[in-house]
Amino acid sequence: MTKTLADFLQDSLEKNKIESRKAKQRLRLYSILRVLSFLMAISFFYSYVGHPQEGYLVYLSLLCLILFFVFLGLYLDLKSHYQYLGYLRIELDDEGAYLEKQELRRKPFQIKGLSAHPYAEDLNLFGTNSLHLHLDRSFDERGAEHLGRLLLNLEPNGIIEKQEFYEELAQEREQNFHIRALGHRVRDSKELYQKLKNWETIAFSAFPNWYYPLMALGTLAALYFLVQLFFAFDAQTFQKLTYAAGFNLLLLLSRIKVIRQQQYLIGEINSSMQAYAAIIGELESFDFKSTLGQSFLKNLMKDGKASTEIKRLASYLASLDQMSNAVVLMVVNGLFPYHLLRFKALEKWHKGQAVNLAHWLNLIKEFEAHLSLANYVDVHSDFSWPEPSVNLDFEAEDLAHPLMPPKSAVGNSISMAQSKLLILTGSNMSGKSTFLRTVGLNLLLFQMGLKVRAKHFKAYPFQLLSSMSPNDDLNENRSYFQAEILRLRQLTQAMNPERYSFLIMDEILRGTNSADKKSGTRNFLLRLRKDPTLGILATHDIEIADLAEEDEHFGAYFFESRVEQKELMFDYILRPGVCRTPNANLLMRRYDLFDENLEDNE
Repeated sequence: MTKTLADFLQDSLEKNKIESRKAKQRLRLYSILRVLSFLMAISFFYSYVGHPQEGYLVYLSLLCLILFFVFLGLYLDLKSHYQYLGYLRIELDDEGAYLEKQELRRKPFQIKGLSAHPYAEDLNLFGTNSLHLHLDRSFDERGAEHLGRLLLNLEPNGIIEKQEFYEELAQEREQNFHIRALGHRVRDSKELYQKLKNWETIAFSAFPNWYYPLMALGTLAALYFLVQLFFAFDAQTFQKLTYAAGFNLLLLLSRIKVIRQQQYLIGEINSSMQAYAAIIGELESFDFKSTLGQSFLKNLMKDGKASTEIKRLASYLASLDQMSNAVVLMVVNGLFPYHLLRFKALEKWHKGQAVNLAHWLNLIKEFEAHLSLANYVDVHSDFSWPEPSVNLDFEAEDLAHPLMPPKSAVGNSISMAQSKLLILTGSNMSGKSTFLRTVGLNLLLFQMGLKVRAKHFKAYPFQLLSSMSPNDDLNENRSYFQAEILRLRQLTQAMNPERYSFLIMDEILRGTNSADKKSGTRNFLLRLRKDPTLGILATHDIEIADLAEEDEHFGAYFFESRVEQKELMFDYILRPGVCRTPNANLLMRRYDLFDENLEDNE
């Protein structure tokens, strides 16, 4: 990858601007030409009616009519491309805004009922300024949901293979943005998916086989009289043509109920299916070298070329949509059983391919998530690839919060080579909770197969568990302290004995008195020594941190604060040892919550 992402976005926007301007000019030209050709067709035909002996006027009228349809087709194709350029510009603009100032222009994705999840709420995976929002580049809700499931269900195996896949996919910038722009044409994907799932199970018959000879008879008659009329126009021949056309239309009307049922089941999804066909066509064109990439393509193409089949379905659906046009319905079907034959083709497709639709659409949903993760790799070129370890390692150099702007992110180094449990102390607002989330989010990104914000990062793929902000529940008459106890029990019960866990805890047992809290916290930490877990606890109680001097299983780190000209200052640098500088009184003075006179009197 030679260009930086910023250069690619700038160059692509310039090309898009030029191409859009040219397309807009050609749209005006085609619009004028199609109007002129239509007016000329009417003019020549009107002249022929007034001068029937001038037969060449009919041919000129037909020629102009043909030109009208040619210019109409060119106009519609170019209009679709112009719309695509607009979608592409949106994607390029949005990515540029994120790259420059981390401006998020997407609606936050929410998943409710995650209070029992091992880490989702504590690490702020969903909602405003969440990890999901920073990652998500999917073009519909199903893709966003799949990305959410990947975040909630970490897969510890195949980390190297995932890294190779996302690194390879990130290099295909132009194709990735092309797919994202095509995705704008997909509408209501969840409703569409459900429609297609329902349609898959409902069999239908376009028409019985004995319709074929009747259709052939009606078509031959209509074409015969049309040819006669072309060479010698007379009222009697025209009347016979209308009889033949009426017969053909009666055949269509006899099946209109079945056709309407299908339109009700899968109506108004033609544009989305065309978009899916184009997207899958792009997916099929990838030449992956990575194991996961090749596996994805093999899964996509196991039932044949999916893009061809979905494109065929889209064309059948477009045919049904055309029935809303009275002119097309009457003229075309009067001469030829076009819609009946297309409907028969749809029935054949349904019998052979409908069963594969859900599989293909699910693969698109998965790839949306892959695109989001590959884009994250591309955006964060300054991040590094973590190193998986088969041993119970966790060490990181210059580790920083992955979602913070570069100017405010502070890197710290940490190692758990000598300690199973680290106790983190520090004054209020010194950065303890942020550091816990820094560790948790980077461990999560590591298992997702993504880059982490560190100069060096080596870890075992732990089961991630956290207890940082349990809530009380008035509906269940549950106190804050009880909620914390239940949370800790839930996490210890969730520990997988065959896979070590990493437990992140922030000031546990806050709902009880100070002495009880210290005693309970110490006992809980001592109990963790025998569990298959590593972990970090943040606390204000320095007596708890004294465990690092009493037991080899524990280590201690702290964040420091200092006072400069009566202002409390933080450098957010992690240091080994225990914090001995409380700051509650200083903070209260700063926010005018302290009675200075009372203190002086005392």
